[in-house]
Amino acid sequence: MNGYTPLQPMSPATFDQFGLLPGELRCKIWRYSFPRRQVNIREGIARSSRETYTTTFISRRWPISGEQLPVAAFVNQESRAETLRHYCRLYQYFDENSYWRQNHDLAIPRTIYFNPKLDTLFFTRAALGGNNEQLIDYVDKLFAAHGQCRLKCKSQVRKIEFYSSMQEMVWFNILIAAKLFTFPNLERIVLVRHSTTGREHDEHYLGYLKETLKDVKDNDPSIEREAPEVSIRVDDCVDGYEESKSPAKEQEEEKFLSLVGLKDALEE
Repeated sequence: MNGYTPLQPMSPATFDQFGLLPGELRCKIWRYSFPRRQVNIREGIARSSRETYTTTFISRRWPISGEQLPVAAFVNQESRAETLRHYCRLYQYFDENSYWRQNHDLAIPRTIYFNPKLDTLFFTRAALGGNNEQLIDYVDKLFAAHGQCRLKCKSQVRKIEFYSSMQEMVWFNILIAAKLFTFPNLERIVLVRHSTTGREHDEHYLGYLKETLKDVKDNDPSIEREAPEVSIRVDDCVDGYEESKSPAKEQEEEKFLSLVGLKDALEE
């Protein structure tokens, strides 16, 4: 027995007995494999203004590929059928003047696969209150119903995140808040800001957002539920975003704040 080394059992690379499991258990395993994702459907691109040194979103589609189905959709017929039961298809439309459309066929919108129970929608502020005709109904088109599937999908959304620069946050208005209420079971809104904007004004922004949501609810008798909870987080998610301070920039910020009555509050 000198020098004898017992063989260690090796873990199999595959589970050959998976097909022998009850169908209900197999489907449960497929569902457990679904990842939690941040589904990025930004429609704008960050651009710095040479005149004011501020950063805003222009109303052009963000050049991203559609969110693909998870791996479980491509294993076998059973796994694909189970996956498609839990993912709805959203369609990201392009306007004919979009710089980012490249060679995309405008008659065929981008397809985005979305699981409302696991995934989080990530917008920019412009998607909720576009400043041109192509974006004003962006969210409505995204969930446009060719049946009940996407209406049901919209009703299952519990959390939305949207990116907003300082100036865009100040311009958060009743129209945008009303669009958020079109998600009937929305429970939480997360305002995402860049790390360079500073956190000293977070509480004022959150207070302003909450107050606007409350105004919409109070003035619309059809809204019976409570307004969604609001929070804020930091994410350097926009390429090329810069917050360079300059006299022109500071004057621009003061102008925005004065228009909505926040300037005095921020100086306290």
